[in-house]
Amino acid sequence: MVLVSKKKFIVILIICIFTVFVLTMFFPIISHNIEKMECETKGGIMISHGGPSGAACALPTTDVGTECSDSSQCRGFCDAKPDAINVSNYTGSCSKYDRTYSCFNHVRNGTVIARMCY
Repeated sequence: MVLVSKKKFIVILIICIFTVFVLTMFFPIISHNIEKMECETKGGIMISHGGPSGAACALPTTDVGTECSDSSQCRGFCDAKPDAINVSNYTGSCSKYDRTYSCFNHVRNGTVIARMCY
């Protein structure tokens, strides 16, 4: 059986604690940079939100600008103009990205829903 001196044990323990500390400090940064690179490779942009990761990839849609009366007709959202509030029989346009984390007017069943925040 190999016995480790108390001094060596303490040094090894300190090195292990330091390694764990460094990894937990820098892994989220490295992970975010990898996610950002993958996102940008697909033509997306990183957008901020209040979740645990702080950001998410928004990918471009193929139907941007297409007329719509409901988000189910779009790959992203059916956007309404900012000045359109509680309008019925409204025709919006499909969003540029598949997700957003902001407040905007969108169209649901032909009616503008004001200031939905995601």
